[in-house]
Amino acid sequence: MTNRNDPCWCGSGKKYKKCHFFDDLKAGKTPSRTGPVAKKVPVKTPREIEGMRKAGAFNGELLDYVRPFIKAGVTTEEIDTLVHEYTVRHGHKPACLGYRGYPKSVCTSINTVVCHGIPSRFETIKDGDIINIDLTTIVEGFYGDSSETFMVGGVSEKARHLVMVAAQAA
Repeated sequence: MTNRNDPCWCGSGKKYKKCHFFDDLKAGKTPSRTGPVAKKVPVKTPREIEGMRKAGAFNGELLDYVRPFIKAGVTTEEIDTLVHEYTVRHGHKPACLGYRGYPKSVCTSINTVVCHGIPSRFETIKDGDIINIDLTTIVEGFYGDSSETFMVGGVSEKARHLVMVAAQAA
């Protein structure tokens, strides 16, 4: 069976999900081009579940580690360095680093940056900022992914309301 990220069966060189996946689904075909679309939910093996659990636990530990450093006066580059060094020191890999050319180990999005902001030595966290820290790590081949939005110092009532409503919507 062809998976979404496999090369398309047509030979285009594109991933299946970017080429014929939706056409095949509309036609009632499975990704392998035969029979009706399966209605089964994929089941993970105990090993896969444990791997996912380990990756998620490490990612949570990493977020706990970096949390005290999210404060006014710290550059987003310093946050990236902390994330990178902690991850590598524990024998894991920052998943963002090098992914489609992304140059850093974490995404830091301050205020109007919606997502996937690139850390910089020129970008300093200031009092009143809201910043999202987005971490993804690879632990023994499994991915852990989490993010958290921080309100730094005296944020405006409007910014506080935005963060609180977004948190409740999750």
